[in-house]
Amino acid sequence: MKLLLWLLPLVHSLKHRPEGEVYPLQLALGKASAPSRDLPQRFQKLDLERLYGRPLEYLRCDPKVPPQADGERCAPFKGELHFTPRPLKLVLGVMAMTSQEEIQDAHRATWMKKPGVCPVQQYQDVRCRVFPVFVFGSTNRTLANDSVRLESVPEPPAKWDGFKDSKGTEGWKRSWWTSQFKTPAWLAYAAANFPWATHVGKMDSDTFPDIISVMEDLARKPVSVLGHEWPVLYGRHFMGGYNGKGGVFGEFYALSSSLLECFLKEDAKKVARSGLIHGHKTTWGSEWWKYAEDQVLRTTLFYAEENRVCPAILDANVDRWQHPV
Repeated sequence: MKLLLWLLPLVHSLKHRPEGEVYPLQLALGKASAPSRDLPQRFQKLDLERLYGRPLEYLRCDPKVPPQADGERCAPFKGELHFTPRPLKLVLGVMAMTSQEEIQDAHRATWMKKPGVCPVQQYQDVRCRVFPVFVFGSTNRTLANDSVRLESVPEPPAKWDGFKDSKGTEGWKRSWWTSQFKTPAWLAYAAANFPWATHVGKMDSDTFPDIISVMEDLARKPVSVLGHEWPVLYGRHFMGGYNGKGGVFGEFYALSSSLLECFLKEDAKKVARSGLIHGHKTTWGSEWWKYAEDQVLRTTLFYAEENRVCPAILDANVDRWQHPV
């Protein structure tokens, strides 16, 4: 039954709520569902396939254009690009739960055995290009060598201000909370601990990546005619979002390393929601409480680009994975 407590961090229907309003948890959770019990078997089947499909599409999303309607902020990149090879070093955080050991073992037995996928301890090996890490919140369990514990993920508040427990279980609320705050905690952890990475990524534990295709995509560095090396936000993009800035589905995305530092700088500007977590201030901005993490990530990068904290960004819109929930 523990699997039924799993919650995808894709909470696309989460909306801004006025202070004091009771907002049903069911609405906040949207249509999130639990992963299938047969995910390990599905992973084994997918491991025999190659998911490389449509050519990678580059978008240019103008942060200065006021949002008018869905889809008006991004357009196919019209400039000329050429590509140079790069020594890819992608650190990929797999959001994990201690109750899902079979799913973690299924990852280890399938795509993590592909050529170029290695433990982070082998980052200096030129043959190694992707370094998966299982990412856990605070836990007392002993973790494997391919796992990290994020001590900075805040515990849920004792009193759920503004939320009605329509699911009748603390597990749903805890899962949603953890999935939201593990994203900025993971990005901060990766920036501090893997300075050698060329990219940092995040994926859900019920996502199965065609990791060879991902490696081929990210190893191609897009360069403009004038020599500008475009940093890339790599993922499956959607338009709209809570303020028209869109987002990247949380099932899988990756950032060029040059975006990681400026993302964290911009995120640090957000106003903390004081007094929410056990009466203590939190270092995480209020947007992480109000909106789904896949929208907060892209919106923060928009602000960072607009404020010249980040360089101009290309959005690589791509689908090299399956999400067999």
